Amino acid sequence: MNGGPAPITGSPHAGRAPWGGEAADPAAAPSLDDSAPESPPVDPAPEAVPLKGWAWLTGGMLCLVTGVLWTAQGLDLVTNSSMSGMRIFTVIGPLVAIAGLALIVIGVRTRSKYKRSLSA
Repeated sequence: MNGGPAPITGSPHAGRAPWGGEAADPAAAPSLDDSAPESPPVDPAPEAVPLKGWAWLTGGMLCLVTGVLWTAQGLDLVTNSSMSGMRIFTVIGPLVAIAGLALIVIGVRTRSKYKRSLSA
């Protein structure tokens, strides 16, 4: 058994590979010769550096922007919104923005602590 699909005999597709190309002739396959020139050595990929603190920074920025937007909507500075003029967002917005600032501080400290550990 040759391991490949058998060609369909008696059809216009006889001798063609299942994907539509010509069937490969095993006799025409190039031989593996040890005299072939070696390729130059490939430099290994640089060591991956983990992204420490970026999740905290990204979450903090999202909270900060959302908090500022909600505050502006609660103060009716942003019009044509279903949240405009709703006073609850003048309370929720600054709380979310302060939480975002806290997340940013955590992210910056995490990154700086990790960078210091690399240099030590």
